[in-house]
Amino acid sequence: MDVLIALTADNLPTFIVATLTMFVGLFYMGYWIYMKRYYTNDTLFFLGLSSFSIAGWSLVELPITTLVLHNNIAVAYAPYIFIISMLFPFLCFIRNYYHNRKQKIWSILVAISLFEIFFCLFLQATNLLDFRHMLSTMLFLIVLFFFFICILTIRENHLYGLNSGMKLTVFCLILDACGLLIDIARYYIYNGKSTFFYGNFLFLITIIILGLEIIHHSREKIEKSKQLARLERLAYHDKLTDLYNRTAFIDYLSLVNTAKNGSFIVAFELHLNLTGFHQYNYSDYDREILTAAQMLQDAFAGIGKCYRLGYMEFSVILEDSTITACEQAIQIIKAQCEAYNHTHANAPIQFFSGYAEFDSILDHDIDDVRSRADFQLCQDKVRYIQKTFHE
Repeated sequence: MDVLIALTADNLPTFIVATLTMFVGLFYMGYWIYMKRYYTNDTLFFLGLSSFSIAGWSLVELPITTLVLHNNIAVAYAPYIFIISMLFPFLCFIRNYYHNRKQKIWSILVAISLFEIFFCLFLQATNLLDFRHMLSTMLFLIVLFFFFICILTIRENHLYGLNSGMKLTVFCLILDACGLLIDIARYYIYNGKSTFFYGNFLFLITIIILGLEIIHHSREKIEKSKQLARLERLAYHDKLTDLYNRTAFIDYLSLVNTAKNGSFIVAFELHLNLTGFHQYNYSDYDREILTAAQMLQDAFAGIGKCYRLGYMEFSVILEDSTITACEQAIQIIKAQCEAYNHTHANAPIQFFSGYAEFDSILDHDIDDVRSRADFQLCQDKVRYIQKTFHE
């Protein structure tokens, strides 16, 4: 019993540090999963997975763990599984700091590390070779890959210079190596009776530093992307109606070099015949414009994109559509206007409209389609004026 108490007291600090490291790794992976919808960089996830693997190996290798769970087959195999699973997440984590991370050399290294996991598991599962006989090969592969990474780091520094994240990672790795060397020295000084406390403790400190740096960087990226989205929305959306604005309309037309059959442009001009207009203020006009914009959105929902080009000017672009669908949408708007005007006789809403479909003979590009749609709109206004004049 005294031996067990003494062993527990000696192993407890390392046990606590390794357990904390595992929980930090789990937190990083969970945080990345939660934030994935905003930020897709997987550096934090693989840092967490690496931390979990290394801390898990340290935990199951403690004398107190093997003593308490000495008959547990899972604990017997766990150290080897953690060792073979260290390399893959570490490579995926560290390559994100290199300029050439998309080159084949990294894909080859990651593929080899992943193959090692499945190959070792296959040999063990089929009883062709035991984990214990593969241990030297596993450790040799880790050392070999470490030298590869050192060479790639030197090359990176020579060609591009190390970025701040890479410098911090290198510093943390050096710190971990110092802790490991101290533990190895203590191990031989005390004839194998010491635990790897300093290596585990410094590893915990370094993953916290790296994780906080990655989280801080990712939050900055997320905030910048949100600001960019807000600016883009302000730049391309009408503030009153939330429809796309003239800038978005012109940019779209400039991007579409050539139109195709089934492409339509529908031009609209809103006409507000407010009786006693001197009694109305800008908010009343805005309310009517909002109502008209909603009519357009409802009529063309799913078939076209609506734009507000000016105060009373609107346009709709349809792609891969038909004349029937276009005319039906216009009829829906007319029906909506009639229904609205029936209950708002003092502030009726009316649209002048004109549309044109791309014609390979008549039109050179989408701008020609727009010109013909505007011409149809003008004709609709002329017909309304002539009708009103005769009445």
